[in-house]
Amino acid sequence: METIEEFNKFRIVRDNGGLLGLIFNSEVIEHCEYNEITRMDDYFLCRKADMEKQIDFNGKTCMSATLIPDPAEYEGADGYIIVCNKNQKYGLLSPDHKEILPAIYDNIYKWHDCDVIYTRSGNRCEYFNTAGNKILTNVRDIPEAEDKLEPYYDGEPQTNVVQLMDMSSNCVGEDYCDCHGVRAGLSRRLHSEHAAYIQNLANVIPFEQKAIDSFMAWDCYIFSAFAVDSEKGVSDCLKQLEEIECFNATYQWNYVVLLPTKPSDEQIEEVRWIFKCLEQDTYSQLISDIAFGVDEDVKGVKVIGTRYFCDHWPSDEEFEDSSRGTNESLRELKQFFDSCTNNRQKKLDEALTNVIHENYDTTEMGKDWSMKSAKLELLLSLGATLSQNAVINLIDRIIFSIEHTKDSALKTLTWLIEKGANVNGVSNGQSSLNLLDDYVQKGYWETEDAETFKNLLLAHGAKYAKEIREEECRHRGISEAFFFKS
Repeated sequence: METIEEFNKFRIVRDNGGLLGLIFNSEVIEHCEYNEITRMDDYFLCRKADMEKQIDFNGKTCMSATLIPDPAEYEGADGYIIVCNKNQKYGLLSPDHKEILPAIYDNIYKWHDCDVIYTRSGNRCEYFNTAGNKILTNVRDIPEAEDKLEPYYDGEPQTNVVQLMDMSSNCVGEDYCDCHGVRAGLSRRLHSEHAAYIQNLANVIPFEQKAIDSFMAWDCYIFSAFAVDSEKGVSDCLKQLEEIECFNATYQWNYVVLLPTKPSDEQIEEVRWIFKCLEQDTYSQLISDIAFGVDEDVKGVKVIGTRYFCDHWPSDEEFEDSSRGTNESLRELKQFFDSCTNNRQKKLDEALTNVIHENYDTTEMGKDWSMKSAKLELLLSLGATLSQNAVINLIDRIIFSIEHTKDSALKTLTWLIEKGANVNGVSNGQSSLNLLDDYVQKGYWETEDAETFKNLLLAHGAKYAKEIREEECRHRGISEAFFFKS
């Protein structure tokens, strides 16, 4: 066996057939059966046709996964074809089966709708265009970066680096490529650097501190940012982001809107309304904040959107808060909030929502309406506030359990309306009326049940989502109503 790399007490070895193995403390811990063994930052990556394993620097297996071959994995984006030779090395063919890159790489894929091909050989990554020419060679050195194996990306890497893809007419970046039909500038910043960057751009109306705190939270781990511009306005910028599928998954967003001159109060209000339309029409887009800045070089308007994802295993306190209101007596509920000082308003609002939704996803019948209404009234008296989408969220919650809960649900809906809840909330492109029609069409609700709820809503001014948007647009002097795809 030939030794091809030594590290501390490890040796990566290769047999006469070209396969790799791993020796630790003079003992073979992985036999020569791997096509790739690469030393990463804190483990060895061992890969062969049907398995991937990670060996830590104590010689212990820290991850092992069986890879199930999928014929689709050999299909690259946009018709380009990934090929794999007998040594499990990958290459790329054009849609007409002409070789673009030979099968010499440990990993390869083409960015969707972009003239960019990513390759990896061991710890070395390189980028090519579809002519086979090397591109994106100017990678900024960031010592603290955790994205060494994929410094530029079109997916969702879990790193501490934010990539900004600038697709505006005067794009800027550390390097450039062709993406989504335009020349795009790519730049990389640490998570904290990007937060400072977008705050600096917002020189008219800065981000609220809670939006920056949300972006900088310890449990955020997926980031990306995009810049587009248009002389047609903000709605066209958002349509561009929609077209490149930025809104296909659930993310939180911070936006900076840049204009060549300081915007008026009326312009700011209209821009915020357009973003509200985006939030209503698309699936689970959570807009943390919209900031404004002036840049004299901008033609029309430029929008920089930063998307991020936060998630963590709930703490004991968070588990308790997730059901607050549903298990306590009136006395216990009052005692808790009388002494609560940490995030009291948030917990009050969440408890109110929990009680509104109580019993709507179960077949239990023992809950008494008088107790539920007493809890609702108590929480309101303690300062809880109804969400703008309280009504539509209620309708959405009882989708599969109407037979067991319709009486209580109807009383809850009546209570919400009496308290001034918005009957025309829109979520995922639908109002409550749209949802009810949809439930009947899909067989989730009986027509008679849906009509009972619809009649109550209609009696208090409820409309369909299309009517609501058209009315808002007419009020604003917009001749043709616009919608974002849900």
